Amino acid sequence: LNDSLSLATGWESEDIEDVRSERYTVLLARRQQFTSGWVRTQSVRWLEERVTAGLDTGDSRLILPGLAFSRTRSRGGVDPYRGDHQSYSVEGSARDALSDVDVARVRLSNTWLRSPGESHRFQLRADLGAIATNDFGRTPTSLRFFAGGDQSVRGFAYRSLGPSDASGEVAGGRYLATGSAEYSHAIAGKWRVATFVDGGNAFDSIDQVDAEVGAGFGIRWSSPVGPLRLDLAWGVSRDDVPFRVHISVGPPF
Repeated sequence: LNDSLSLATGWESEDIEDVRSERYTVLLARRQQFTSGWVRTQSVRWLEERVTAGLDTGDSRLILPGLAFSRTRSRGGVDPYRGDHQSYSVEGSARDALSDVDVARVRLSNTWLRSPGESHRFQLRADLGAIATNDFGRTPTSLRFFAGGDQSVRGFAYRSLGPSDASGEVAGGRYLATGSAEYSHAIAGKWRVATFVDGGNAFDSIDQVDAEVGAGFGIRWSSPVGPLRLDLAWGVSRDDVPFRVHISVGPPF
């Protein structure tokens, strides 16, 4: 199928770090895949979310039209040795169109994988995001940006990074900028060792970026469902140097 229409609804309850939310969604989306490999998704989403993020507490109802483009190219099956993934999306709401708050949200991400020779593998990743709104306090946490975790800045807990409010709790940011560089080397059969550096954060102002840096090493095993990754990571940008163990499985994109 190269052209499909889907209707989905869901309920989600979330309690992560300092953020607690309950949300209801209804999504209507059209997905089109072109011969160039690009996928275009046009959607409209109804979202109702009750949230407590630090000192922010509220209830918002939004109607969010959205447009997204993505493309994945890879060689090597479930454990690719070469490829790239690009994803670009924008969605927004307006008080004049039956929403409680004006919001425009943009997200851009790119992952790049190359293997010069059979033993060496390099992977680069970048993730950028921005929100424009007239009332950030009523912006749902599912639209805000957080950093940290095995797909963000390793060495820090999942969604533990971002601007803090007056109580010291992470409440999510208007902007996101994270990146990663990883090198892995084949050692025997389906096993590889890896080393990496991740950096970035979520923040409220472009001129007040407080980047965190995580670094470490790990092992990779090419399983039948994709590479199994075990990483030991340290948050080297902090004086207390937090330590995390990250486990993930599946293709890099």
